[in-house]
Amino acid sequence: TWLQAGAFGSREGAESLARDLQQAGLVPVAVFDVDGLYRVRLGPYDSQNEVESVVRRAIELGFERPHTVKR
Repeated sequence: TWLQAGAFGSREGAESLARDLQQAGLVPVAVFDVDGLYRVRLGPYDSQNEVESVVRRAIELGFERPHTVKR
């Protein structure tokens, strides 16, 4: 399961969010170029418990709520 934390029209914006997530301990994080948007994704995660834990932690740290996506 992947979580999308953001989507940007510029690589710089996506990489900035990816760095912020990494510095906050939310890993693994990667930037994907999909259909002209740079998507910041966390994962993949193996269990629903892991997904829920990462979503809670992201919100606690002040990030927007990441949502589940298919890679």
